[in-house]
Amino acid sequence: MILGAGDAPVLALDASSARATVAVLRGARIVAEGVAAMRGGQGAADASAERLLPAIARVLDAAGVRVADLAAVVCGAGPGGFTSLRIAAATAKGIAEAVGAPLGAISSLLLIAAGRDPAVDARYLVSVDALRGERFTALVEVSAAAGSARQIGESALVLAADVPALADASRACVIGPDGVLQAWPEARAVLRVRDAVQPVDRATWEPEYGRRVEAEVRRDAARLPV
Repeated sequence: MILGAGDAPVLALDASSARATVAVLRGARIVAEGVAAMRGGQGAADASAERLLPAIARVLDAAGVRVADLAAVVCGAGPGGFTSLRIAAATAKGIAEAVGAPLGAISSLLLIAAGRDPAVDARYLVSVDALRGERFTALVEVSAAAGSARQIGESALVLAADVPALADASRACVIGPDGVLQAWPEARAVLRVRDAVQPVDRATWEPEYGRRVEAEVRRDAARLPV
């Protein structure tokens, strides 16, 4: 289990959207957290990395934790923006590899629903823009009594026009960066979904991009015989 019951520091981060979040966790406590702006799209990789790395450094400093002290690293696994996801994954893998710490992955959609204060039991249809008139979605139940959240079934890529009907059928409220309830993935929410964190291989793990990137689609199309 990536997040044990001890007090060793864990670095959690998510950059699946335009708003990256970072947190240092100890046991059941949030020691420090921060936010960084991430810009998706082509040509933004360098600028995004320059925002994420300083944010991680600031949060570690605020927590009084050295990189070498980290017991584990947990990264939001998407789906979401390709560029920022790739940067977050490379950063998390690099830190974990450098200190020999285990690496864990968690659904970024789950972190959206789990990031809300669970004052009441709720069911959410998490919805994130996937471009091309489509949305990444996941159904999540939040328990106020347990202070936790769980994803029901697999995430899906659906037509944006179908989201309201899916929410009605599931008796769920649409939540997300541009949902009925506005919310973004929160790194600190790892504490509420610790059982859903999956250990992954530091060398080979890749986040869930949700679909093939446009460059790959164009490249393969160019190879097709005419």
